[in-house]
Amino acid sequence: MNLKNNKYSLIEITDKTFWNNSLLEFSDANLYQTFNYANVVQNEKTLKHIAIYCNSILIGMVQVRIKTFPILNRGIAYIFRGPVWQKKTNEINIEVLSDILNTLRKEFTVKQKLLLRIRPFIYSDSIDVKGFLTKIGPNFLQKLPVYKTLILDLNKDLSEIRKSFRQNWRNHLNKSEKNGIHIVIGSDEKLFDIFLELYNQMINRKKFKEFVNVEAVRNFSNELDDYLNLKIFIAYKEDIPISGIVLSAVGDTAISLFRASNSLGMKLNASYLLQFEMIKWLKENGTKRYDLGGIDSENNPHVYDFKSGITTNEVTDFGIIEASGSKISGSLVKIGEYLKDLRQKI
Repeated sequence: MNLKNNKYSLIEITDKTFWNNSLLEFSDANLYQTFNYANVVQNEKTLKHIAIYCNSILIGMVQVRIKTFPILNRGIAYIFRGPVWQKKTNEINIEVLSDILNTLRKEFTVKQKLLLRIRPFIYSDSIDVKGFLTKIGPNFLQKLPVYKTLILDLNKDLSEIRKSFRQNWRNHLNKSEKNGIHIVIGSDEKLFDIFLELYNQMINRKKFKEFVNVEAVRNFSNELDDYLNLKIFIAYKEDIPISGIVLSAVGDTAISLFRASNSLGMKLNASYLLQFEMIKWLKENGTKRYDLGGIDSENNPHVYDFKSGITTNEVTDFGIIEASGSKISGSLVKIGEYLKDLRQKI
């Protein structure tokens, strides 16, 4: 695409069906950019769904969460895992992303005087982060920390993928296949309820803090059309559910959202068989990459050890990039975040 002398326009979309159907045109479509995710799961009140056009051709889509202070009308425009911009019919061209980001910057920082904060859905194994940040110019600043995860390439034969697993991981998988476990796959509400029971048992056992409201994700899943819906994988020993995974597979990259096992599931190595059956399902449905859902080797070494047995392809995202056309918005956002952190510590 020749981007010189192009005319860009931003059009707000209010039609949920048009939005979710149009997402399917993009290989980097993801759960977080579906129409109601931020509203239902994170209780965001002010959302803008914006389609980006170049010479009347749709080249990108972005869901923007806006928070402003009363009267002053200053604050932040936040984009999480967007914009989507990698059209399935086009080769990846970072010039397109650069122009989209600068078009958004002009709209939200220059016109609306907001702080624009973006966490793109891009990983370091697909685009040179440092080189791209140089390309989009001094108007954007990168902020750390970055998100770390493991990505499994699914563009290989299943037998080759299995051979690439770490030896002790394959040993656990081999054992699990001999334990009489069967897997049920679906998207219905009852299956999610079974997963929730497993998940709540795990939370009570491990006593760790939840950062995502799984019940809200369940409610949100009920609103999605079948082609966007979450997939739930439940492992059973006879009629007893023992392990489960919740997966999103909207675009080319599937994302592991939640997983849980009870004591019997752990004893029978059910999570290993679940992962392999899920990988098999992803390949059968044409998914190209699998994001294992984040890693933290220091604070969660057990989970890191499990995930790194599947792949060693460790990647990072962009972190956060910011642009601001108003010192007032920047200062207000800092004050608001300071007060929020203070409340959480009390």
